[in-house]
Amino acid sequence: MNLLKLTREEFVQRLTTAEPLVQLDLSGLPLSGLNLAGRDLSHCVMNLTHFVDCDFSATRLNHADLTRAYFENCRMNGADLGGCRAPGAIFKNVQLGEASFRRARLPRAHLDNVDVEQTNWTDADLSYAWFSTAHLEGANFRNAQLPYAILQNCVAPKANWDDADLSCAELSGADLQGSSFRRAIMLGTDLSAARLHECQFDRAVLVGAVLVDAQLDQDAFAKADVDSLIWEKREEGDEQPAGE
Repeated sequence: MNLLKLTREEFVQRLTTAEPLVQLDLSGLPLSGLNLAGRDLSHCVMNLTHFVDCDFSATRLNHADLTRAYFENCRMNGADLGGCRAPGAIFKNVQLGEASFRRARLPRAHLDNVDVEQTNWTDADLSYAWFSTAHLEGANFRNAQLPYAILQNCVAPKANWDDADLSCAELSGADLQGSSFRRAIMLGTDLSAARLHECQFDRAVLVGAVLVDAQLDQDAFAKADVDSLIWEKREEGDEQPAGE
């Protein structure tokens, strides 16, 4: 794919014309205060690009390369980032409500103080991703890959985690009430002090999951495949009996 490399000034000038914005190389540029709402930036390369106070509302970023890009104080409500590649990308103080990350690749991405309600993460790769102070109400993580992801204390009621891989993910203290975890893989997942009332775990696999001080319904795991669940905090020096 042939990309057109632009300077900051050339890109800002291009925004005032009818010229297309797809397949541009904007890598490493500092870009601030731009109105990109509704524009098509599909297949653009933005490695290490720093966006501050930019409006990406309903913007198309399909299959864009956002490797280690930095989005700060941006509006991205309704943006389509389907199929984008964004390992190590940072989203700080960003509004992402109803945005789509379907089939996106965001390993080790960092989302800090983000509003991601009703977002679509179907089939996304979020391995080792870190959600800090995240509001994920109604988000769809169906079939997403989240091994070793950190979602500690996140607010995610009524989210969809069906078929997701949450192995070794950190969900302690999270509000997950009314969420669905049908057929989810939860090996060693930390759910300590999580709020799990009215959650669905039908055919989910929970092996070695940590549930210390978790709040859940009495029959929550009646239809789940569970083994070696950890309900009590082990004191320092405690050893697990042989064979367990």
